[in-house]
Amino acid sequence: MVNRRAVGEPTSHIVRSRSFWKDDFYIDETVLDPRPDSEMIIEVTRKHLFDGMKVLDLGCGSGCLGLSIHRENPEISLSLSDLSSKALSVAKKNALELKIECKFIHSSLFSNINEKFDLIVANLPYIEGHYFLNLQREIILHEPHEALYGGIYGIDIIKLFLSEVGKHLKAKGKFVIEFGEGQDTLIKQELSLFKFSNFNFHRDLNGINRILCVINNTLNLD
Repeated sequence: MVNRRAVGEPTSHIVRSRSFWKDDFYIDETVLDPRPDSEMIIEVTRKHLFDGMKVLDLGCGSGCLGLSIHRENPEISLSLSDLSSKALSVAKKNALELKIECKFIHSSLFSNINEKFDLIVANLPYIEGHYFLNLQREIILHEPHEALYGGIYGIDIIKLFLSEVGKHLKAKGKFVIEFGEGQDTLIKQELSLFKFSNFNFHRDLNGINRILCVINNTLNLD
């Protein structure tokens, strides 16, 4: 174990566990390590949960977001989706460990999703081109690049998400996503393009806009 750590393998991969919110999650090289910044998504959403609420964790990876939200209200109806079948296997393992029943969907963004939800949460790839090669060596070597790289400006996948998310939200439904430092200006432009006007940005502990919360105000007939 010491030798593996000495050559840069993350401790979480060696012990196959990472703490997030209230629980320890199984992780491996097929999913991102849960980060403390992402816990803000739970902070932002937990006060708005209600019994029977339909929640989707899109691009779920280990499932840490959706499963942690379920821990805040076990009466929600939870779906976890991911492009990677290997990531879904990790999410299933964590759901089983936490004894949480949920639906699993193999989908590239919304390609295999036909339902509408009260809440959609997502931590999509947002690392921009010039910064990607400057990531820590252990991240580049041991975490899935497709879950990190978001294009030259970092918001390519977020833009695709924003173009489709309105079709999958109930009236007054919400979506909450994480994004990178300095991307808020570009994201505001995209929100305007897709007619989202009711939104708030939330700052992380460093005072940087990190989380976006949007309430659906587009015409959407359930």
